[in-house]
Amino acid sequence: MIKIFSVAVIGAVSFVLLKKYSPEFTVIFEIGAVVFLIFFIYPYLCDLIDLIKTYGADSGVNAEYINIIVKALGISLVTQFSSDMCKDAGETALASKTEFAGKVIMIASSVPIIKTLFELTVRLIDAG
Repeated sequence: MIKIFSVAVIGAVSFVLLKKYSPEFTVIFEIGAVVFLIFFIYPYLCDLIDLIKTYGADSGVNAEYINIIVKALGISLVTQFSSDMCKDAGETALASKTEFAGKVIMIASSVPIIKTLFELTVRLIDAG
């Protein structure tokens, strides 16, 4: 945990100093700092994914649905990261389009769950 916060603080201080003297390299430096952070949090992400899959399997939920949920979580994290990077670079329009694209991809990847919900709804209506 200390490594993560150390990289974040050192990155932030370096980012401020670099921005003052060489603003054209700030985005590249920020991406590098984020890559280091991702490297440190990767084991935690793997543990979280394993936990979700284990609880999903123990609860009897279809494994395909659990995989969709994990994929949606990944898409949301990557989308948030990309959007924040665009905002930091001053590209707010690109950031909002990135968020929109992430939402569309999440909905598209959730089609099997949506289809199952529609089928369940139709069966409930027909049974009633």
